Amino acid sequence: MLWIWLGLRVSALTLERVGLRRLGDRQSPWPVMTLAYGGAALGLWAAALAGHDLRWRWAALLPSLTYWAAFTLYTVALVEGPLAVVSPWANATVPLLFALRPSGGVGVVLGLAIFAAGTWMNSAGRRLARGVWYMLASDALLAAARLQDAHQVHAPLSYGATLYTLVTVWMVTMTQVLRQPGLGAAWSLLQRRLGWGMLALSANAASYLTLLVLLRHLPPGAVEAVSGLASFFAAWLGVRWLGERQSRRTLWGALLMALGAGMVLYDHAPGFGVQ
Repeated sequence: MLWIWLGLRVSALTLERVGLRRLGDRQSPWPVMTLAYGGAALGLWAAALAGHDLRWRWAALLPSLTYWAAFTLYTVALVEGPLAVVSPWANATVPLLFALRPSGGVGVVLGLAIFAAGTWMNSAGRRLARGVWYMLASDALLAAARLQDAHQVHAPLSYGATLYTLVTVWMVTMTQVLRQPGLGAAWSLLQRRLGWGMLALSANAASYLTLLVLLRHLPPGAVEAVSGLASFFAAWLGVRWLGERQSRRTLWGALLMALGAGMVLYDHAPGFGVQ
């Protein structure tokens, strides 16, 4: 059963990135994030109702602030694109988690070297795109958020629904403070791009739900290693499906970044801690 959840995690996270990229193509990121995370919150509350876990969880308050900042930067990065360039850098969460709790041996060193080679292939010959910098900032915040989540997985449905509701509240508040397009623009965007909007919000909800379920059985590092595969698949779909004009070198770099991250985590937590 665990392998099914792992597969769902990779699939949901891959589709989430594709959906956010297409939904936000040539759009302001503010209505995109309001729609994606607000819609995901509604989906998670529906799941909580179906699972008889319809409760408000105040434990999500502090993590929601971390996730709000991380998700804002994450969405902006994907809207900036291109997906094949930006998505692989989500794997930078791995060396950040490792830096917080360093351990391991030769496998870690080899994994870091492979990861570094992947970053070089992804970016060699040009300056890092602005979206990459946004993604790196998001990675730093997500590393902290994952550690917070590891202690809040006893009620994944209501916890996830509460957290996403709070994240949406912070996002809507920020749009008002910055005088950016808000709820009206989000509704208009959904009407114009219904298919991509539904994909983004449903995959968004599913990716976080699978994260919380997996954290009940696996350490954060193991979950991140699996999530790294989604970075490569999203990059591959960006080229093969969305028609992004990126070289094979970029895709090989994405693959090496995912592989290196997985090796770091496998050695960092022997066998990913799977019993």
